[in-house]
Amino acid sequence: MILKSLLRVLTLSALGLGVLYLMTHYNLLDLASIQHAFQKGFIWVVVVVLTQILLAILMMLRYRLVLRSVGIIATNTQVLSASFVSNGLGQWAPGAIAVTEMIRVGLILGSDAKTESKLRVAMASLIDRLVGFFVILLLGGITSLCLFAQQYIQLEKMGTAQWALLLLGLVSFSTGVGIGVLPKVSQWQIFHLMFDRFKTVARYQKEIAHCLSEPRRLLVPVAMSFVCFFVSSLGMYVASLAAGSSIPLLVTFATFPVIAVSSLLPIGFGGLGGYQLVAVAVFGILGVPSASVSSASLLQNAIALAVNTFLGFIQLHNSGTQVKKILAKVASR
Repeated sequence: MILKSLLRVLTLSALGLGVLYLMTHYNLLDLASIQHAFQKGFIWVVVVVLTQILLAILMMLRYRLVLRSVGIIATNTQVLSASFVSNGLGQWAPGAIAVTEMIRVGLILGSDAKTESKLRVAMASLIDRLVGFFVILLLGGITSLCLFAQQYIQLEKMGTAQWALLLLGLVSFSTGVGIGVLPKVSQWQIFHLMFDRFKTVARYQKEIAHCLSEPRRLLVPVAMSFVCFFVSSLGMYVASLAAGSSIPLLVTFATFPVIAVSSLLPIGFGGLGGYQLVAVAVFGILGVPSASVSSASLLQNAIALAVNTFLGFIQLHNSGTQVKKILAKVASR
């Protein structure tokens, strides 16, 4: 397990560094602007750090609210450790989302918890992720469609960028709506029949139905997700100011869905490399210069990596022994 994780980190690190080198070579990344951020835009760098800390705290509070909505009562120490440690370690095991979630669930219940309890907390973690993506996709889709409408009115003929923006808006919005109607769909008979056909996931049916049975419990977590969305987008905007450019805030809203989804993919270590390449492609649809996007993205991701690692480290003393037990169980499978 340790060797496999180390090889994954080394491989993705090499991939990320290779992508960054090529982006610099082809003038898609201006490293001088990163230097500029720490020399002349340091106050903006501090603001980016503060946005990342605030985002981590908000996501931790949202997770606690989701846990309560499904009947799981956890202490402050458990929730802090589960959120910060799993997130911090998850960045150093890129592509291992399952391991990250196992650490989060294990720190809430303990490594020796019963299967039924683990299922309920696992569903809470899944719903926590879905609540976040619901807001990201919905707001991102609406913003993309609004920007498309603005361009459509001004242009006589639609180009490739406009079609791409329209597609981005429609896919993001429809996917967000799809997540939003899950509580209703979970009550349909066809939902239960679908799960009955797959025995490997049939045991999750009762837990999913319970977690989604009263969506009103999730109104506050959804509201917090709106705040998280704005804080994270603000972080990207301020990072662009620190790097000596200015990316319109509405543009960061529109591109957020693709950026957020790409952050889950193993395309570079700690969001460095492949993440910037995706950002350049998506922001390019709206005509934002590549060097501005990649520099701001690299700065924000590097700060996020440092902040989340630090927060995870300061909480690790409360759960170090438990994390070792969880990882040992993962390795034995």
